[in-house]
Amino acid sequence: MAVTSGAEHTSPKFGEHRCQRLPTYQQHAAGGSNTKGSGSGKSPKLEGKSLRPVVMRVEFVFTGPATSSSVSLRGAWNGWEALALRSEGVRWCTSTSVPVGVHEFYFEVDGSPMLSREYARNDARTRNVRAVKLPRWPPKQPPVSDVKSSPRV
Repeated sequence: MAVTSGAEHTSPKFGEHRCQRLPTYQQHAAGGSNTKGSGSGKSPKLEGKSLRPVVMRVEFVFTGPATSSSVSLRGAWNGWEALALRSEGVRWCTSTSVPVGVHEFYFEVDGSPMLSREYARNDARTRNVRAVKLPRWPPKQPPVSDVKSSPRV
């Protein structure tokens, strides 16, 4: 394929990208780098626009003592506000929107803080930790042998 513009096309090397850098949600919220720039490594100015974090619907499950009368979830993403869990026997669960990222949380069982064995813990072992990630895109396709073909008419 001949290049007609006379400019040589080169692919970016690993780790490089040709997109303009945009400020992260944290930089924008903290009033970080908002100077105009194109390719200069500085973030563009976003006038009148606020960036919102990407949120995912996440289910939290706690298995506790059968004698528990109430269980709530408190997390860093919502300012440690209590979110009630519904009972399914000794299993308690809830589903809530959580921003993409790593978040600390804990459960309150009958008013007392308690950690779950079902989730990882922070380094100080004082809170549970959960990483919320975006789903894989494009979705994983089934192998060709698993796809049922429809009869042709």
